[in-house]
Amino acid sequence: MATLSATDLAESYGFAYAFLKADGSLWKLFQSAVKGNWTSDKFQAELKNTSWWKKNSDSVRQYMYLKSTDPATMTARRNALSAQIRDSVNQLGGVMTNQTLARVTENALMFNWNDAQIRDTIAGYTKAINGVYYGQAGTDVDAIRQTAWRNGLRLSDTTLESWAKATAAGDRDVNYYQNYIRNQAKSLAPNYATQLDAGMDLYDIADPYIQAKASILEVDPQSIDLFDADVRKALSGTDAAGKPASQSLWQFEMSMRQNPQWLKTKNAQDAAATTARKVLTDFGFQGV
Repeated sequence: MATLSATDLAESYGFAYAFLKADGSLWKLFQSAVKGNWTSDKFQAELKNTSWWKKNSDSVRQYMYLKSTDPATMTARRNALSAQIRDSVNQLGGVMTNQTLARVTENALMFNWNDAQIRDTIAGYTKAINGVYYGQAGTDVDAIRQTAWRNGLRLSDTTLESWAKATAAGDRDVNYYQNYIRNQAKSLAPNYATQLDAGMDLYDIADPYIQAKASILEVDPQSIDLFDADVRKALSGTDAAGKPASQSLWQFEMSMRQNPQWLKTKNAQDAAATTARKVLTDFGFQGV
């Protein structure tokens, strides 16, 4: 019976000779197998007692074996996975350097990550570039910012980034944060809690006050929003009993005409002129 070479013997055990030689515990095991003329079953049984086996998961062991024995196949898999991850990063709006992409790709190969695990990892790299989010993160953040503005809330950059990461990972969606914002808006206008719970934005509720102020003070309504002190006061008032009660539109209009800015408007000047003419008429100075 012909004696097998070391290379052939290693392959009979299911490993490449170079791979066995690269790890101390595997090389020691292989030498014992050669000396004892072990069968393949004996080798596989003893393999599980090596430090290499104990410290590496099955996916890592397969990764290491393929990397050592078939580098061409490993390279092809690496390139394909890298392209997939890069596309996902761009789609979700992540920011990842080539070095980081290479590291994430290698970890995904080594630990055999599934799509969800890859997405969770990519989500951690979601952030703005000069204040701007791109990809799906850009769409999500824009929607959240718009809802926050329409409900009189300011969000910090830190909060926006945290929410962008959560939506990118699939842990939350935009609708969740929009509802959260409207819920917070109830503290500003508790009298409209029912409408906010139904999905209305506070801006829609406040629009009559905004239009009234713009008309009376003769300013562009686009210059008035929910951060305007007069509008916020009108929405967050209380009644005599201390219960939430918004200011009536009539009361709000009257308060606007008490604003010193109103005296500078054409409306105020016309009203003053009309009043003056009436007074003169009442005193008999009709021709004046």
